[in-house]
Amino acid sequence: MNSVFKPAVTFCAVLALSGCSILPESEPPRIVGLDDNAPVPVYDHARSVSLRVDTPLASAPFDTNLVLIQPENWEYQALPDTRWRDSMPAIIHDRLIKALRQSRGFDRVLSATSPAEAEYTLLSELNGFHARRNGDDTTVTIDMHLEVMNNRTRETRCSTEKTLDVAAGDARLDSLMVAFSDAGTELSRRTAAWAFACLQP
Repeated sequence: MNSVFKPAVTFCAVLALSGCSILPESEPPRIVGLDDNAPVPVYDHARSVSLRVDTPLASAPFDTNLVLIQPENWEYQALPDTRWRDSMPAIIHDRLIKALRQSRGFDRVLSATSPAEAEYTLLSELNGFHARRNGDDTTVTIDMHLEVMNNRTRETRCSTEKTLDVAAGDARLDSLMVAFSDAGTELSRRTAAWAFACLQP
């Protein structure tokens, strides 16, 4: 019994020391993000305000980096072997920051992690960032609640709901990424315009 056991132990020890594995290695996931080549309308003057953009609040499954498809109203599935480059709230945060800065509609636009003080904060909740199947058709949905808060009084100055649906045609990854990117761009444009109107003197 011992003569059989010792070679097996020796073999396992050699594998551990060499860093080798007898298990097959899984393929790394594809890391995807939103295309941001579409321009954002630029204002000819800036509001004399500083605006902090908080990372959107989100509950499961929208607080992960999974690419989600909803085949039924009560079910979410993750696209296999594919991940967002960051969590969904972080991707939306980065997209909004970039669009608000590119619009040149505000003196300063600060990220959620900036230590600088701001007069207002853009708060948001991410309630949808997924694709939906309807027969042979696939649609990408982004659903958000947005508020602009006065940081001194802690009162809400403006609030709105924004739901965007963009047809993807099919559920192929390339088609989904085009639709997600178009929806993200439109969300950014509408949010920049809404915040600019909200913070008028």
